[in-house]
Amino acid sequence: MTGFTQVAMAVLLCRSFERTTSPLLQLALVFGVLCGLLQMAGFIRWAILNPYLAELMVDADAQEAATLAIIEGVFNRYAGMALGEHAANVCLGVWTFGVGFSMRSSKLFDQRLAGWGMVLGVAAGILALEQLGIWPDLLGIVLDFVFPLWAVWLFVVAASLLRTDPETGEGPAFGWRTVAVAAIGYALLVLFSI
Repeated sequence: MTGFTQVAMAVLLCRSFERTTSPLLQLALVFGVLCGLLQMAGFIRWAILNPYLAELMVDADAQEAATLAIIEGVFNRYAGMALGEHAANVCLGVWTFGVGFSMRSSKLFDQRLAGWGMVLGVAAGILALEQLGIWPDLLGIVLDFVFPLWAVWLFVVAASLLRTDPETGEGPAFGWRTVAVAAIGYALLVLFSI
């Protein structure tokens, strides 16, 4: 997912709630949009800066090549790691937790989705420590299992919104079939990420 889709998803999901003026939901919206903007900063370095630096590198002498390598390294660590990964993951955690907590008082969503959202929000915040060099080996492995689970959670949230009764405004309660489909989707995502 890109930062552009994160911004759209944050806005659209928060607008789907009955009470969009809830302070917690508004805070979640701010962090969801900020997450997307930070992800964009990390992504744009690949799409714009790196091709430009590669063009300059073609005719560069040794001194210029060393300077360009430093520029690339600084932007990679700043825009990519500090903003696009660490700060964006902190914002993603706050957004996910805020949305999950707001789901508790909404009839649109199964309450289990609320609980999973809060747990995944805390997990995303903790996983942001990996980019700071805190437990990188452990968190790197956990990352391969948490973010696919977060993606499955998003799919189930979307399915809940699509299956909401338009007359009553109530979302569905999910049963074993949803769990089975979600488990298969999760297994496939994890399989392809490790």
